[in-house]
Amino acid sequence: MMALVLGSIGVLFFLTIGNAAPHALWILAILLAIINVGAITQSKPRQRGILAASAIILSWIVITVWCSTSLNVASLIEALLVIGGFALLAVGGGVFIARGEDHDTTTTYLGLIGHLFLFAVAVQPQLAFPPWPLFAVMFVLDIAIGIAAIYLRRATLMTAAMAASQLVLMAWAADAKAMPWPVTAFMAAIAVCAIALIWFRIDRRFGVAAIVALALGDVVLIIAGGVATTPLFGSLLASHLIIGIAMLAVAWVMEQHDFAILAVALLALATALSRASTPSQQLGFAAAVYAIFIAYPLLLGARAKRFIQPYLAAVLAGIPFFVFARRAIEDAGYGYAIGFLPVFQAALMLLLVWRLLRIEPEGERLLSRLALTAAAALAFITIAIPLQLEKQWITIGWALEGAALVWLYRRIPHRGLLAWSGALLGAAFIRLAVNPAVLSYHPASHHAIMNWYLYTYLVSAAAFFAAAWLLPDEAAADFDGARPAANAGGAVLLFLLVNIEIADFYSTGPTLTFNFLSSSLAQDLTYTIGWALFAVAMLVAGLVLRSRASRVAAIVLLLVTVLKCFLHDLARLGGLYRVASLLGLTISLLLVGVLLQKFVIRKAAAPTEQAS
Repeated sequence: MMALVLGSIGVLFFLTIGNAAPHALWILAILLAIINVGAITQSKPRQRGILAASAIILSWIVITVWCSTSLNVASLIEALLVIGGFALLAVGGGVFIARGEDHDTTTTYLGLIGHLFLFAVAVQPQLAFPPWPLFAVMFVLDIAIGIAAIYLRRATLMTAAMAASQLVLMAWAADAKAMPWPVTAFMAAIAVCAIALIWFRIDRRFGVAAIVALALGDVVLIIAGGVATTPLFGSLLASHLIIGIAMLAVAWVMEQHDFAILAVALLALATALSRASTPSQQLGFAAAVYAIFIAYPLLLGARAKRFIQPYLAAVLAGIPFFVFARRAIEDAGYGYAIGFLPVFQAALMLLLVWRLLRIEPEGERLLSRLALTAAAALAFITIAIPLQLEKQWITIGWALEGAALVWLYRRIPHRGLLAWSGALLGAAFIRLAVNPAVLSYHPASHHAIMNWYLYTYLVSAAAFFAAAWLLPDEAAADFDGARPAANAGGAVLLFLLVNIEIADFYSTGPTLTFNFLSSSLAQDLTYTIGWALFAVAMLVAGLVLRSRASRVAAIVLLLVTVLKCFLHDLARLGGLYRVASLLGLTISLLLVGVLLQKFVIRKAAAPTEQAS
């Protein structure tokens, strides 16, 4: 009997092509109902599922053929009613056939095919506008599927329905350019999110469905706001804030704070594509989004327990806010006060640090979370001054932040701070010492000493030396070679600064040029004298600090300087100039010999004499 009914559905495939199509669809609905009733009477659950699934799939094929030949503006309402009706039959039949958690619910999922037909309508502007019939069918299907998901206790069914509905809205919003359709898209996306949130309120197992609806709903807002013929501000911002706050609320209730990180990424993209037309709107949009992520850990308080994600979300949200706010402030003509921006953000991070110190007893503090927020505060503080002075502020900020993190480690002994400090110092060193493009970022000033290169390299070198000095002894033992590496990095930057200052003074073009062996005699001698003085200074520093590596490096540099002087410089001098140069070189070498004899060789020999 059931095989005969299934065969009848196959015959209807041919009747849908022609004038008999409406009657064929009514017959199809009756046959589908008969099959569902017959499936219930089957004794084996597997047989029930196969029979019902076969009927539903055949029915959808018949409807597909009918829509492909007959769907137009005149038959749209009829087509939507057919699609919605058969989707409801599929969902309802699946519920009656499954009857419980231990039975197959595959047939219920076949009701989601109705959303595919709605998607096909949404991508055709001539059918999708006005959207009220499309939306009505979609929302009825969502509610019906939600009821089935509650009855069958299948959260994935609701998740799939929410995702499908937002995808339909994305397709429709791509053509919703003229008002009021962009705002309609906002409201429809929020309505789908509201359905998901209601179901989440009924049963917590629908939390993933709520997050999927909210995340994809935010994408709908981005699309609709991007295609609108005129930029939208108030309604777009309000819609993004509603969805963003709802995502954080679901994360709060579920204690799945990773969703807050997802919200940061989505709302950062939304801010970038907001098309805010004025600097004040740009700043207002970014600030409103940033505010909800700052408020999230503050409101959570002790309810954050040992989770780090709420504070990580606040820190990460500060990065896009800084980028957007800086551009808005500069566009508004207030670039001269740009340093106040990182100071303001540092104050917000310190507020989070204060909140953590208040809610956590001293002996039970989560160091990683405290270190994260404190490091973020230091990061904004350290870039405030170089940002205000503008030139190479990123590089200088990295170097200062690296030293500041070592200082912070002395208060919050978390090894991640030292690892991050090393990464920042390494990045600053590579940018200043290995990146040749750094010399072309600013025109050569041709001024001796007092220029931007002095500021950039001197401050960065000082940060390296400060990091080495601040590094605790026990940390230096754990991170073997960290202190010598920091000192060496600072010394290399100072040596580069000496050469850059000389090149900047003698360069004639817009960029720096280094001519160690083919320049003028004055430039050659300046390089030689500069190297010699730097070697002597490094030797003295090595003696004072009792650093063998510094003394060896000084001697090597001095040897290179002597070779350059003998093999290159003196050959270009004549008469009394050559005699004077030889005399000066001899005096320098004697001075170095005396220092080595007094402070190195004699001190090395003293322990040997005492031992004998």
